[in-house]
Amino acid sequence: MLNNHKWIFKQACNPNAEIRIFLFPQAAGTPALYENWQNYFPETVDICPVLYPMRSYRTSETMPDTLEALTADFITDCQELFEIPCICFGHSMGAQIAYETAYQLSQKGKQISALFLSACESPDKTGKNTLFPYKNALTAEKSVLLEILRSYDHMLENALLEDEAFLEYYLPIVRKDFYLSDCYFKEQNQSVHCDFYVLNAEGDMHIDLEKCVAWKQYTLGNTSEITFPGGHFYLESENNLQQIIELLQNEIHKISEKEVKV
Repeated sequence: MLNNHKWIFKQACNPNAEIRIFLFPQAAGTPALYENWQNYFPETVDICPVLYPMRSYRTSETMPDTLEALTADFITDCQELFEIPCICFGHSMGAQIAYETAYQLSQKGKQISALFLSACESPDKTGKNTLFPYKNALTAEKSVLLEILRSYDHMLENALLEDEAFLEYYLPIVRKDFYLSDCYFKEQNQSVHCDFYVLNAEGDMHIDLEKCVAWKQYTLGNTSEITFPGGHFYLESENNLQQIIELLQNEIHKISEKEVKV
């Protein structure tokens, strides 16, 4: 029987699951991005939206000082969840954490079955997009942070960006997440052995699509690159989401076939 987990938004995980999918949100995001994803899968597939510290029922917890430390805490607290085949899906900063999860598990002799890396440049930082100096997020003026938040379509309603009570809670999350994401770095020889799906949108102004290609240097498996219509939050489109779900379902089918052969 699995324990309840503060890292998993629904907290309770399915002890009878045959495959588990971890869903990592973007910087300053919540698992709301993945609302209702479980409806697309049978009960044998356990959908696990990940909740970071500082938000929802974890508001009293602080974020660690690096994404590596955050990931290590996640793995330590949830180690029994990795006893069945697992897929990691991450969007934006969530893609960095998804990869780091796979990497740290590989160092422990465990393998993630597949990684879905959405709207995120590779972590080598070569020629990184300089739209905003995220590493300065801890000290940036409030007006600068608000300008960046407004540049992400569909991230927040304008009314929230004018709500002082909400901003008092939210901007510390923005500062820490942006900082951690920008400071994350990995050498290309720190690879994992699983297939990568690199997902992006043709109208995403916050990343350089060419710099996402370098993700293939971080896997010993195959890399598939898929570009969708839309902007940074392209996966909120029903048509795009259906395609993503199909990719996940195909990967689940491959995993199931391997398990049967074994």
